[in-house]
Amino acid sequence: MLGIPIPGTRGGAGRLWSAACSFKVEDFLQVYYQYSQLSSLQGNISSELTLLTSVPKSPGKRVMAMRLFAMRHVVVLVLCLLRLLGGNHAATMDEISALVQGDIRTQQRLSLDDKGLSGPIPPELGLLTNLTHLNLAANALTGPIPPELGNLANLQRLTLSKNRLSGEIPGALGKLAGLEYLDLDDNQLSGPLPPALFANLAKLGWLSVFNNSLTGAIPREVAGLTSLVVLDARYNRLSGPIPAELGRLGNLLRMDLSRNQLTGGIPPELGNLPSLRRLNVSSNYLNGSLPPALGRLASLEYLEAFANQLSGEIPPELGQLGKLVWLELFNNRISGGIPPELGDLTALQVLSLSRNNLTGPIPPALGKLSNLADLYLWNNSLTGGIPAELGNLQRLEMIDLYNNNLTGPIPPSLGGLPSLTYVSMAANSLNGSIPPQIGALNNLETLYLGDNGLSGPIPSELGRLGKLQVLDLSYNGLSGPIPPAIGNLTALSYLNLLANSLNGTYRKNLPETLAGLTNLREFHFRGPTQFTQFNYNPGLSGPIPPQLGALRNLRILDFRKHKFSGRIPRELGALGALEELHLQSNNFSGPIPGELGNLRSLRVLNLSDNNGIYYTAYPDAPRGLVGPIPPELGRLSNLTALDISGIFNFSGPIPTELGALTRLEELYLQYNNLTGAIPPGLGNLGRLRVLNLAANQELTGQIPPELGNLARLEVLILRDRIFGVQAAKLSGSIPGELGRLSRLRILDLGGLGNLSGGIPPSFGSLNQLSVFRVPSCNLSGPLPPGLFRSMANLVYLDLSGNSLSGPIPPGLGSSLQLREISLGENNLDGPIPVEIGKLSSLTSLFLGFNNLSGPIPPELGNLLELRSLGLSNNKLTGPIQVPIGFGTGNSSFERPSLNLSNNLLSGSIPSELFSGPRRGWGMFTTLDLSNNSLSGPIPTAIASVSIEFLHLANNNLSGPLPPLAGPLSLVREMDVSNNRLSGPIPPSLAELYFCKNIRLRNNSFTGPLPPRLKTTIAYRWAGPELLDLSHNQLSGPLPDDLCIPTVDLSFNNITGELPQSFTRNCTLFDNLDLSENSLNGAPPPDFLTTRRLVGFDYPVPRYLLNATNLTSLRLGVSEPTVSTVDLSHVPAGCKLVTLVGAAPRLIDIRFWAGCKEGCVVDIIGTGASLSQRTRQEICLNKISVFVRGDSPVIVSPTTPDGRPLPPYLTNSQGIYLFNDSAFLDKIDLGPGSLTYTGVSFTGVQNGNLCRNPDARLTVTVAWGAFAAALALVLVACTLAQCLIRGRGGGGSWLDKRPRLAAASAAALYLWGVVTSLLPYVDLYTDVTVLRQVWGAWPRNVLLPSIVAPFLVAGLFAADAWAVGGGVFGLPFCPPGFRFDFASAPLFKGWRWLKPLYLWPLAILRFPMLDALGIAAGCGCLARATLDLYGEPDALVGMEEYMSSRQHLDNLLRSLPQSIFQSVLYVQGSSRGTRIYIDRAIFLPSIVLSLASLVAHVGKLYWEALEGGQNFLVLFLARPRRMRAVTFFTEKQPETTAEDEGLAWEDGSEGEDSGPFPPNLRRRCPFSAIVTRCWRTGRP
Repeated sequence: MLGIPIPGTRGGAGRLWSAACSFKVEDFLQVYYQYSQLSSLQGNISSELTLLTSVPKSPGKRVMAMRLFAMRHVVVLVLCLLRLLGGNHAATMDEISALVQGDIRTQQRLSLDDKGLSGPIPPELGLLTNLTHLNLAANALTGPIPPELGNLANLQRLTLSKNRLSGEIPGALGKLAGLEYLDLDDNQLSGPLPPALFANLAKLGWLSVFNNSLTGAIPREVAGLTSLVVLDARYNRLSGPIPAELGRLGNLLRMDLSRNQLTGGIPPELGNLPSLRRLNVSSNYLNGSLPPALGRLASLEYLEAFANQLSGEIPPELGQLGKLVWLELFNNRISGGIPPELGDLTALQVLSLSRNNLTGPIPPALGKLSNLADLYLWNNSLTGGIPAELGNLQRLEMIDLYNNNLTGPIPPSLGGLPSLTYVSMAANSLNGSIPPQIGALNNLETLYLGDNGLSGPIPSELGRLGKLQVLDLSYNGLSGPIPPAIGNLTALSYLNLLANSLNGTYRKNLPETLAGLTNLREFHFRGPTQFTQFNYNPGLSGPIPPQLGALRNLRILDFRKHKFSGRIPRELGALGALEELHLQSNNFSGPIPGELGNLRSLRVLNLSDNNGIYYTAYPDAPRGLVGPIPPELGRLSNLTALDISGIFNFSGPIPTELGALTRLEELYLQYNNLTGAIPPGLGNLGRLRVLNLAANQELTGQIPPELGNLARLEVLILRDRIFGVQAAKLSGSIPGELGRLSRLRILDLGGLGNLSGGIPPSFGSLNQLSVFRVPSCNLSGPLPPGLFRSMANLVYLDLSGNSLSGPIPPGLGSSLQLREISLGENNLDGPIPVEIGKLSSLTSLFLGFNNLSGPIPPELGNLLELRSLGLSNNKLTGPIQVPIGFGTGNSSFERPSLNLSNNLLSGSIPSELFSGPRRGWGMFTTLDLSNNSLSGPIPTAIASVSIEFLHLANNNLSGPLPPLAGPLSLVREMDVSNNRLSGPIPPSLAELYFCKNIRLRNNSFTGPLPPRLKTTIAYRWAGPELLDLSHNQLSGPLPDDLCIPTVDLSFNNITGELPQSFTRNCTLFDNLDLSENSLNGAPPPDFLTTRRLVGFDYPVPRYLLNATNLTSLRLGVSEPTVSTVDLSHVPAGCKLVTLVGAAPRLIDIRFWAGCKEGCVVDIIGTGASLSQRTRQEICLNKISVFVRGDSPVIVSPTTPDGRPLPPYLTNSQGIYLFNDSAFLDKIDLGPGSLTYTGVSFTGVQNGNLCRNPDARLTVTVAWGAFAAALALVLVACTLAQCLIRGRGGGGSWLDKRPRLAAASAAALYLWGVVTSLLPYVDLYTDVTVLRQVWGAWPRNVLLPSIVAPFLVAGLFAADAWAVGGGVFGLPFCPPGFRFDFASAPLFKGWRWLKPLYLWPLAILRFPMLDALGIAAGCGCLARATLDLYGEPDALVGMEEYMSSRQHLDNLLRSLPQSIFQSVLYVQGSSRGTRIYIDRAIFLPSIVLSLASLVAHVGKLYWEALEGGQNFLVLFLARPRRMRAVTFFTEKQPETTAEDEGLAWEDGSEGEDSGPFPPNLRRRCPFSAIVTRCWRTGRP
């Protein structure tokens, strides 16, 4: 009980009433101190605060102390208000006189305590010289103490405590020679203790000034108070040392100097106080060690020196204090061991040595402290075991050994301490099992054994601890089930079993008897975590028993990080008092029960990371929580935090009912598969601080503008999955309403690639924003000019990976807290703003991959904290103006990185980059200046700077390579390739022990290779693993001590033989390329027997077949005239052959036996163009030939002890393992790459010419062009007819323009030539395609379509021949071989047999007639000997024959061939059917077939327009035109008027047609328009 008196009564209540009238903090503290004195706890606030800090990990005890602390302050506040209502009395002499009976001037005792007096003390009191006792305590007096009180010569007791007196203590009080008692405590007095106060007070026995604001040192004159018994100066601001003169106060019983600012040590002279019973110097700044002289204080009962800076060891002399009851030395720096002599303090009740640096074991002698009640040794470094002798402390109530290094088992003897109520042994290294004897501690209320190494089962005897309220066994290695007896602990309110190895069936792990814990308020049963020190099992599994629904008082249920499965019990919905439910990181499945919506007191609900269990036997079984979020959760009106994140199978929409959770502060729904739109109702959650919907790819729609109503929102995360394969489907623009979120600190929309628009200008109002991440969101447009002006708190800015344009706003320089800026991978242009130089806290600036221009601003030199500067891939110009202060700040140990690559920078590399504060061993992580136009030498000062990754490639640097010594020798990767460096390679190259990759290729280095270039193996690799010196002018022989795993010396002038000592001196060679040198001779016999990459000049030497472990080969093609490369001597185990050098005439490759299992030939950079035979062999086998792209290189790793590891290929796109059967399928040569990769692979990369990667596009374009050309021809024919025909009698438009007419005639002539040849060229390509697929099933389609036009045309030709029509009626045959059936109809009588007889003969005549037709199309016509109108002969036109032949050819061959070949081309090559689709063969055939169709349709359309006929009728009747023929004469025959009536079309009119049949056609052919074409009349 608190023991708080009722206001209005005497004693403590009155004092409280009087002091509780102020609103000042000091008054509240004063009242608090008074109540502390009245309580049954320790005597003042320090004891309570000590209790609060001395109960580690003690929720029950700490909660009790905190509630007590809060309760007292509430009482003080209530009493203060009551006091204000009651009012005060003015402390005037009249008022005081009225309170005294009789004449005040004759009074000897004046007791006015707790009278409600206020105001200053009347100085007139100094006139009452008869006073011996003056008591004004517990009032509301203010102002200074009047010096006039020093006139009270007879005064013996002066009590002014518990007021609000201020000012200094008047020295005039020192004149009170008879004063025996002076109490000034609980005021507001200040200033020092006046030395004059102690001049004449020889009789003073009680001096109390505690709880004031006194300052200064304790005067030495206090030693003159020889009668002093009590000295109480606690709770002041006294400073300086404790005067040694205090040791003269021989009568002193109690000295309390605690809660001051005293310094120095404890004077040994204090050991001269034989009567001292209580010494309290706690809560100061005392240092030094405890003086052994304190052991002489034979009467000492209380020694309190805690909360100082004492050091040294505990003096053993303290063991002589036989009357000591209380010893508190906690919270110091005392070291050493606990003296065993302390075991002699048999009267000791409290021993507190916590929070020191004590080491060694706990002395067993402490077991002799028979009266000890409290033992506090926590937060030390004690070692050894817990002494079993502590079991002798029969009166021990509390033992706290928390956070030491104690080992061994828990002594079973502790089970014999019947008074024990509190045990804490947590955070040690105790092992063994929990002794069952603990179950005999019938009074035990708190048991902390967590964070140890205890093992074995939980003893069922713990179920006997009927008074146990707190049980913490967390972070141990306990195993087995939870004993059912735990359910007997009906008083238990706190149970913590997290992070153990408990196992067994769920009925044993979570017994049904747990339902008997009716008072349980907190159940912490978290599973194993990464912070534990043991290898736990994965946690408990199986379902949660529904009986837990009976724990109606449960406030916290924490079952996170187990393997619980099954459904979440709906019975948990009956826990009406539940405030926190943690079921995250389990394997629960099924839906979330709607009954959880009944938990109206619930504040925290966490169901995240429940992804179920995958059963192999039931692959379709549900995994994890599924189904939608139950709308019943919208009834949890007290919910403040909801986490249903990380459940990949969780789907469904976000319920609109969540908008009713008006108290919700945190909502986590990230990493699910939620669908639908974000509910606008979430904008009603006025208290929401965190909204995380990240990585829900199925969320659709726009970002709701209503989210702008969340006035308290601090975190908004909608980003896409970091490593997701699919972008989220949120679309639309970013709503400008989000700019109203004035408290927003984190905004992350990264990866929402379907967004559009720009950054809203309203975002400039987000003045609390610290993290602004909107990368890869497809945003465009400029950055708003005022975006960053108000973002004074911005720390991280990431807008990279968008399409933002325009300049960088200068206002960015106003966000002075910025530490990281990432605006790379956009389209930003303009200069880099100089205002960025104001961002003094900036550590990372990435502006790469933009279009920035102009120079590098020198203002960036002000960024002393900058650690990473990335300006690569821009258009920056001018010299390198290195920021002077870049990387020189000292607030971070992170080494800076500078990347200026891929710009237009010019000039030399400034030596200032490597001077000043940058010199030494701790500078750059990366220095990348590659791909610029830098010139001049590499500064020699570079050797004075430590650089991990140095890239200067692809510039115009010249001069020698600087010495690679000093700090630069720590470089890990160096690339100065593709420059104009010259001179010898410095010998210091051999001293780069940490450099793994050295690339000096494509320079002009001369001289021999430096010696001692080798890699050694000790504890780790030392020396380079890759050395590339290719394409230089190095000469001389190979050094015999060269020993590096990968060496490329190709394209140099190295001479001599391969040293025979290579294999003897070095076993690390894996990759050695010596191609394009002048080496001779064979390698050592055993050189090729190990796994290596080697390089030779072509041709492949025969001895290479002995290299059975060869994995890769580089061949230098030194002859540019090489057309065939024979690789048949390559060993079968080789996987990769790389051809280097120029081979523009290379067309044929002969592959080796290993290609049956898969191989690669790299011809990138050779300029080769492979033949059709080579391409076919590649595409129909397991072969890949790289033509263009990022060429991979082979890496042959080894272990630190030199044992080889499997080799692999690598390039900038990734790593490809040879032992992966599908490694060829995975090779990526980067954008724009081209390969020939056999179609036998399951997956073929993009750019594979064997699969015709653009086949669909090509075919689509070809047919589209066909349609466009056909339409163009038809339109052109129509326009041409309009121009040729005359208007009225004035002639045609063309007749009036003779030059244009001549040009048109020439064009038509060329048209006739082309269209005559085109079908036969098309026929040739179709035959080529047929040869390509011969032997495969497409032959059965292509061959009939080629033969069909001949067969069908032969039938129509036989018909014309049978009736003597067309060209077949002319004497083209030898004399005497002529058929004349001019007037015989087809299929009449017996004559139908004759066409069948003539069918094969007509086909045999096709070659000759086709040749005449082609010649006629070119203007060369055959002459027939006839008597026509007196002419001896006439020219024979072949138009009818050719038109009919081409008509059938296009209809039966060109059209089906173009369709079927297009299908084959899209389908691609197939190894199974041995079909190789060659682009060079198929594509021309398709195009020519379509062109032939266009030409023929155009000719038919022209003829229809010219003759005014129907196109469809003309099209269908075209094959029968085989019977017609046209004759031409060299001059126009004379005709009569009668002849003018002859029909032009068929000449059927007239009496006699001579030798020509009546149905003979006499039209001028379209292709012969250049000749004189006349109508033929009858003979």
